[in-house]
Amino acid sequence: MTSSRNRAFVEGLRCYGETITYDQLDTLTTDTPTLYVDFSGDESLRARVHQHFGASLVYDCYAGSAQNTAFLRDLHLPGPKPEFYFAPVQIRKRNADWGPHEVNRRFNAAQRAFIDHAREPGNGWLSLIQERGFGAAQERIARLVAGGGEPREGYVVELG
Repeated sequence: MTSSRNRAFVEGLRCYGETITYDQLDTLTTDTPTLYVDFSGDESLRARVHQHFGASLVYDCYAGSAQNTAFLRDLHLPGPKPEFYFAPVQIRKRNADWGPHEVNRRFNAAQRAFIDHAREPGNGWLSLIQERGFGAAQERIARLVAGGGEPREGYVVELG
């Protein structure tokens, strides 16, 4: 599920079986256990997801958003309480579950697969934008917070 603005980009990734826009939420079936990972930070969308899926919603995870940097507020929604995803907590959990060596092995394999996929000439879905200096970093962050930027762009800002 994505914005209308980003739908073509998401479909072009060819890694999802189906892509719908936020306004098509009610077309999704509610007879399957469903988890929600939120990158939008849109509280009204979260409420719609909880209302739509009801008891089928088994997990709600807020992964963060450039536009909404506030922590989760209690909106008294039905279903599971939204949880904030924080990578260091997950890494500690996986280190306990699998051991540090296995965590590193899996992470490196996943990262290598992503890099190899991104480099395939036919993909062309990511353009690297390189910028330099603290001023550039401040401007880039301000544009992202304001909703600027394209999904096909990856940003690297060198501070030194």
